[in-house]
Amino acid sequence: TVTVYWFPFSVGNQSFSSVFSVFTSMFVYTTYYDTQKNMEEIVNRLKSASVLLPDCNVCDTNSTRQAAVLVILFMKNNTIRVVLTKRAAHLRHHPGEIALPGGRCDAAVDATVGDTAHRETREEIGVEREGLRWVGRLAAVQSRLSNYVVHPIIVATEIVPRRFNKNEQEVQLVFTMPLEKFLDDANHKRYDMQDGIDLHVIKHGSHRVMGMTCAILIQTAAIVFNKPPQFPFYYPRLDCYSGCEESEEVVEIVEIVEI
Repeated sequence: TVTVYWFPFSVGNQSFSSVFSVFTSMFVYTTYYDTQKNMEEIVNRLKSASVLLPDCNVCDTNSTRQAAVLVILFMKNNTIRVVLTKRAAHLRHHPGEIALPGGRCDAAVDATVGDTAHRETREEIGVEREGLRWVGRLAAVQSRLSNYVVHPIIVATEIVPRRFNKNEQEVQLVFTMPLEKFLDDANHKRYDMQDGIDLHVIKHGSHRVMGMTCAILIQTAAIVFNKPPQFPFYYPRLDCYSGCEESEEVVEIVEIVEI
């Protein structure tokens, strides 16, 4: 928000208020342009990353329970931030935990896991697909508790989110945090689990981002900033999971159309 002050005197033949308004408009445009340019460079660099994958079809099978989450990146004050939610306390699974927006795949309505991530995000926090630019899909991970195979979808936007229309039945809180914080050891804790996969926790104020969500964002941050975290980390990708076939049609669409 920019406040334009009015001054009751003139400079030459032009009022000072007009001059100030023009200057302010230029500042707003320049700021938006710089943000847009920076995000454009980030998106182009990320699209060339070999670890990112194209969208893939939703499997219509009872043997594999699939879900997708959306990693929404944007820039504010020269800092790349990510959108997170705090799940409602009454939910059966993961109540009160910090999570990425997303949910279960529905083969009846979702052609791809990208469709799932966008649909669930719209239902949870009211963010529409328009204005979100496709970046890529991380390798799938598996939830320890629910046993879901989860597909992280990375998108970016030049528009700084100002308000979220959260679904009170599913989401208690929506907030953002700096992505680079997921590489910092200062607020990081690591716990050895019996299954051999480390549990990572990043503290942000009163919030604790942990488990699968934390692992996804550590991996995302490492790719975005092109550097490893300040602590030992192994992304628990499902190398043995072949998943569903990638859709050539979907890949062509997302490369042409900004979503």
